[in-house]
Amino acid sequence: MTGRANLKVWFVMAFVWLCLPSIAAAVERYVPSQYPTIQSAIDDCNDGDVVIVAPGIYTGTGNRDIDFLGKAITVRSTGGPENCIIDCQATIEDMHRGFYFHTSEGPGSILDGFTITNGVAYYGGGLRCGGSSPIIRRCRIIGNYSRWRDGGGIFCESNSSPQILDSIVMENVADDDGGGICCEQSSNAIISNCVISNNTAARDGGGVVSWYSSEVMLKNCVLAGNHAGRNGGGLEAFHDSPVLFNCLIVGNSAPEGGGAQVFDSPNFTLSNCTIANNTAGWRGGAIRAENSSVNLRNSILYGNLSNQISFYDSSIIAEYSNIEGGWSGTGNIDADPCFVEPGYWDTNGLWIDGDYHLLHDSPCINAGDPNFIPEPNETDIDGELRVMLGRVDMGADEFNPFEIEFNVVDKRRIGRTLFEYDCVVTVTNISLFSVRNIELEIVKASENMTIIDPTVTFGDIEIAPGESAASLDMCTFQVDRSEATEPARIIWQSACEVVGGVPGAQDIASGICLLNLGIIAGDITGDDKVDFEDLNILAEQWLQPPGIPSADIAPPDGDNIVNFLDFALLAENWLQEL
Repeated sequence: MTGRANLKVWFVMAFVWLCLPSIAAAVERYVPSQYPTIQSAIDDCNDGDVVIVAPGIYTGTGNRDIDFLGKAITVRSTGGPENCIIDCQATIEDMHRGFYFHTSEGPGSILDGFTITNGVAYYGGGLRCGGSSPIIRRCRIIGNYSRWRDGGGIFCESNSSPQILDSIVMENVADDDGGGICCEQSSNAIISNCVISNNTAARDGGGVVSWYSSEVMLKNCVLAGNHAGRNGGGLEAFHDSPVLFNCLIVGNSAPEGGGAQVFDSPNFTLSNCTIANNTAGWRGGAIRAENSSVNLRNSILYGNLSNQISFYDSSIIAEYSNIEGGWSGTGNIDADPCFVEPGYWDTNGLWIDGDYHLLHDSPCINAGDPNFIPEPNETDIDGELRVMLGRVDMGADEFNPFEIEFNVVDKRRIGRTLFEYDCVVTVTNISLFSVRNIELEIVKASENMTIIDPTVTFGDIEIAPGESAASLDMCTFQVDRSEATEPARIIWQSACEVVGGVPGAQDIASGICLLNLGIIAGDITGDDKVDFEDLNILAEQWLQPPGIPSADIAPPDGDNIVNFLDFALLAENWLQEL
């Protein structure tokens, strides 16, 4: 080997050696089976590792004031937030919070699936981000307290931009601002698919407060039952421009700005929001604005007290919105939105949640901006596609015009626990519009289901309001009955044409109870009865490894051989049928 070639080999080897830490496989570290505390597992982590925490209640040193140490790691529970609880057990004299991100953590630092409760701290009773931008998802921040300061549940500061996803922030208290969440000093948090409810701030922002160039975005969120002692029951913003999409703001209260209050906000934007039944003791039941610019589109403001909008030295531009009491602007209306069942305050002053979906005769259906074009896969607050009947609705909810019924026409066993179903689908049009050219496609199903043929069509027929029609063809899916969840959940995407209108699209969530489809232990052929055909298959496979379809029907988890256990189960149900 030449000197040049030898040098090249040594160079490559040195490069690989230097890169080994970065290309090493992620290591899973288990708490408490391998590590006694969550912090001890983090201490031993490298970037890319995963800390997996078993169900339980975690307390004491190492399980509170937890620090990611700037590492790009995932800390997740196995049982979800209901079963994995960080109990800070803090008091005013002995303060602790759940997690503190303060070492430039980014989106590679992920906290997933915990309840954080009983935290007490000056800033961020449950969780604090300082100059850090982690992902916080599937968490419940409940019953924490910021003593004398801000962010009863979560506090973000100094250019922190966390993503708070699919979480609940509830029953937290701040002695100052931001009962649920406080963002300040250019902390541009993204808060998506979260419920922020029943939090309290002694001063401003019962649910969320956003201050000093912290342009918070809330998408598909519910702000309900929060209270502020001064301004902004649901949300308060000062010197910044929060953006809200598809949000439900209901049952919040404050002396000013029951739903939301903004000061010195150059562009407070609300799109497809429902702001209802909030209360201001003085002014601005829905929105209070001072020295601000507010842009409101495709939204509903209804049932707020003492009035819907109060403003001083501000610009309020509203279009295609339903505003009680009326408001000038293109496409605006003033009408009862026809909610299914609005929430209310009980005699003890507690907010009782309601149902803010739209009834079929709501004037808000197909009343939004006719030029609105949703982003790809954009959804409403329920996770359904945003435009349904050809034109966007007003408010957080997009009206669902179809009810769906499955009719199983054929069932086949294709494995020991694997069945295949053919279904005709019946739709009922519950809207006020006639529709035609309907096509349904399954886009998602329960984990134990495999979609074989996802699409059904109904032909060029017109379905009037209240009428039903059956599909011309069938959808087909497989179900592993050893893991079946009852009822199974199926998500449909549909396309249709509104008669006299334009094409629309929607998402429909449906359930199918597979238990009702029936299985008899011993029915090897899948013809809903146990007879000689099943006995014949069992005899063919006697003491042989199972085939497809398989006579290995007992025990439930299979023993990989057809023997007397299977024969006994068949004999027990001999000549039984559905």
